[in-house]
Amino acid sequence: MQTATAVAQMRQERDKFRCAFLENWNAQDVDVVIGPCFVGPACAHESAFYWTYTSLWNFVDYPGVVFPTPIKAEVGEKYAADYTPLSDDCKHVKQLWDKGNFEGAPITLQLNARKYHDNQLLGALALVKDVLGLP
Repeated sequence: MQTATAVAQMRQERDKFRCAFLENWNAQDVDVVIGPCFVGPACAHESAFYWTYTSLWNFVDYPGVVFPTPIKAEVGEKYAADYTPLSDDCKHVKQLWDKGNFEGAPITLQLNARKYHDNQLLGALALVKDVLGLP
């Protein structure tokens, strides 16, 4: 268990990071960020090992929304026969793919906006939905 002083120090470090993140965001004049939310298509429950795609946004307390794309995993999709994993993580992702049943699972993306800009986020989502032809 952490002491109250240790918790306060961790919060101070977190808040410094959040301030630096905001300064960087402002310097780039960014409205929203679109990016992946997982290493591949949507996965089965309890099998999402790579949650770091979304954890940054939780840490900086920025709102986000995950949405499917029309791109879906097809039957029989396999890694190239000569594929060599670059790391243990790459090997693990391949094992997940080989074991998993991803047929029909959509590639999902996330949109994120700065804190307190939820309306702007949802407006951007509406534009993306129209472009992708989502319901």
